[in-house]
Amino acid sequence: MLDIQNKLRGIQWLRDTMKPKLFTVLAFLVLMGPSLSANTQLLISQGKINPRDKTLVVRNEVSAGGTVDLLQGFNSAIRGINDFNGNQLANNLNFVLENLQLNYGTGATATVGTKYDSVNYTAALPPALKSANLIIEQDEKVIRKISIAAINEAKNTDERWLEIQLALLKSETITGLKIEFGQNAAFAYTGGDDASYVELILKGFETATTY
Repeated sequence: MLDIQNKLRGIQWLRDTMKPKLFTVLAFLVLMGPSLSANTQLLISQGKINPRDKTLVVRNEVSAGGTVDLLQGFNSAIRGINDFNGNQLANNLNFVLENLQLNYGTGATATVGTKYDSVNYTAALPPALKSANLIIEQDEKVIRKISIAAINEAKNTDERWLEIQLALLKSETITGLKIEFGQNAAFAYTGGDDASYVELILKGFETATTY
């Protein structure tokens, strides 16, 4: 009971002192407190956590069929390709996800290879992707399962991003960013292209201390 009262007092303090967006994110972190590290919980209770704008980008080659993890094959962060530390967030970095976008590009593997940051991710999404789902997991538990068609439709709006209910990605926790393709999904190529590439952009806030 005391723990709940302390959380409510913390939320009230945040509401009275923060801008609406910061209040929403910090209140979310307070409510998610038991999922966070003891150090992060302490900093929140002391008012020493300041959510900071953060964008995470992952680019990878994909083949249609089954379920493909965009983080598969990475052992560390690679600038321009993967902002995750392999398949985890960096030490002491918690991320509150609010918006996302998924883009697609093609290229010949002979010229692109593993340089996924050199692909132009402006091609229209093929049917195989439009019929697929994006699954966000941590510790093999599904955090969000979202239709890629919905993500793509959001790009045609003024916002350009799909806004979702806040989701917490914890530091040092095995993460999956998976594309679940429909049955019999396949990519069709023209003009000599022989590979497909996906760019996933996650936008939200990281937990940063005020000192």
